[in-house]
Amino acid sequence: MAEEAAEQEGEGGAEGEAPPPPKKSNATQFILLAAIILIGQATAVYFLFDMSLLPKLRVDTAENGEEVEIVRGADAPVIPIDKPFLFPLAAGEEEILVNPVDPIMIRFLNAQVILQMESEEALAEVTNELKFRKVRELVRQTLANSRFDRLDSPAEREAMRDTVRDRINRSGVLEMGNVERVFFPRYVLN
Repeated sequence: MAEEAAEQEGEGGAEGEAPPPPKKSNATQFILLAAIILIGQATAVYFLFDMSLLPKLRVDTAENGEEVEIVRGADAPVIPIDKPFLFPLAAGEEEILVNPVDPIMIRFLNAQVILQMESEEALAEVTNELKFRKVRELVRQTLANSRFDRLDSPAEREAMRDTVRDRINRSGVLEMGNVERVFFPRYVLN
């Protein structure tokens, strides 16, 4: 009997005590550790590939057919770019909506127009409310008076850009400078 009591005390302690709780699983700790290791390895592979191997693989060909290596990072030359003086023709609404001339049916042109000005003074001038409205109306009239079949192809759009630019420059609305280029970032013709 004394031996049985000693065994019971060794297994669970006294008779009135509760048995010890089961051991917790280490699965969550294992999963967390595995995720950290995988993220670390992925980061190391990315930097190794992007910084050392990928630049060696990037090769371009020049106009004369010679291979030119593309330089990235700190070794790349810095090329100064002149800041373009861009002005979107949008006052409260996103685009200019007009009905171009078409004898067969009613059509519409929905275009977003951006003007590139030749100087900062010209950009400041076109931001004047009165001049802005005059320029916007010139663009609207030019697009509305154009025939639908002459607004279709990319070459015709390029011609329309030139027409809009020339009409604004010849109008005399802008005194401080001219419009260099006209862009149509959005051009929906239906």
